[in-house]
Amino acid sequence: WCGHCKTLAPIFEEVATRLKDKVNVAKVDVTGSRDIGSQFEIKGFPTVKFLSKGKVYDFKGRRTVGDLVNFAVRVLRLCISIQITLVLSKFLFCLCLYL
Repeated sequence: WCGHCKTLAPIFEEVATRLKDKVNVAKVDVTGSRDIGSQFEIKGFPTVKFLSKGKVYDFKGRRTVGDLVNFAVRVLRLCISIQITLVLSKFLFCLCLYL
C-alpha cells in the first residue's frame, strides 16, 4: 500500500466504526484486483467512492473522519430520498390506474 493509503487506514477504520449498521465500509486493494480498478475508473490512490443500487458517488473532500462520515450520511439520505420518491411515484401511478 502507498503512503497515502497507509495514512488513511486508521481514519477509514474510525469511519467504519461510526457508520456501523448504517453503511458498509470496505477497503479494496485494486493493485491486486485490477478489474475492479478499471470498472470504477480508479486513477489515483486512495480513492473513496460510495456505491448504492448501481450508482457511484465520488468523494472529493478532505480525508478526515468528519468529512468522510458527513459525505456518507449525505449520500445515504439522498439514496433514501430517491427510493422514497420512486416508491411514491409507483404508488401514485398504481392509484391512477385504478381511478
